[in-house]
Amino acid sequence: VEYGGYWDGINIHKTGTGNLTMSNCTVSRSSANGLRINGSTGIHTITDCTFSNNAQNGLVINNDGNSAVNASGCTFDSNNYGIYQTSNQTIDYSLNTFTANTTASVAVEGGTVNTNIIWSPGLDAATTFNILGNLTVASGSKLIVLQGTTVTFNANIVLYVKGTLDARGTLESPITFTGSTPSPNWWNSIYIQDPGSATLDYCTVSCGGYWDGANVNMSGTGSLSITNSTLSYSGADGIWLRDDLG
Repeated sequence: VEYGGYWDGINIHKTGTGNLTMSNCTVSRSSANGLRINGSTGIHTITDCTFSNNAQNGLVINNDGNSAVNASGCTFDSNNYGIYQTSNQTIDYSLNTFTANTTASVAVEGGTVNTNIIWSPGLDAATTFNILGNLTVASGSKLIVLQGTTVTFNANIVLYVKGTLDARGTLESPITFTGSTPSPNWWNSIYIQDPGSATLDYCTVSCGGYWDGANVNMSGTGSLSITNSTLSYSGADGIWLRDDLG
C-alpha cells in the first residue's frame, strides 16, 4: 500500500469496532503516515510488515482507553518516526526492528501514564524513544525502561514520577536519558514526587537542568536509588534533593 495520503495523509486508517489483521505487507511512501489506528476498539494484529519511507510516521497509535495493538516481526525503516504513539500505548518493541528513521524510533506524546508500560530496544538494539511533551507516571503505575534503551527529551520537558520508574541497565548495555539536542539545559529533569519511586542502575542522565538546574529532582516521601550511573552536563546540578523530603 503506497503513495496514499490525499486529504488525511494516511495510507491506511483504522477506527471503529472492527478488527485489523495485516501480515507480510509493505506500507510506504504516504504523504504523512503509513498506518493510523485511532480510537479503535477492535483487535489489531500486525505481523511481518514493513513500514518505510513515509513522510512522517510508519505507524501511529492513538488508541488510549481502547484495545491494544500487537505488532511483531515488523520493520520500521526510513520514516521520520517509526512509531508515533500516545503516552499510554505500548507494544513489544523487542519483537520489531527500527532502522534509519530520521528523528527517532518511537515518538511518545506528553500526558499521563496510568498503566504499566515497558520501553525496550528493538531487534536492531539501537532504539530511541523521543518524548515530545511533559510526561507523568501516575501513582500506582509503572514505567519500565529496559537495558540498552535511549530516551531523548524535547526542549524543557519533564518526566514526573509519582508512581514507579524502573530503569536498570547493565555495564555492557546501559540506559541513556538525554536531550534531543545534546546541550546542557536542553530538557528539564526526571522529577520524583510524592509518593513516587525511581531506580536507576547503569544509567546516564545528561543535558537536563532547564528552569531548575538539575538532571534529577526529588521531593516528597518516595524513594530514589541511583547506582553505577553517570549524571552529567546539567545546567547546574546532577541531583537536587529538595527540602520537603520525607
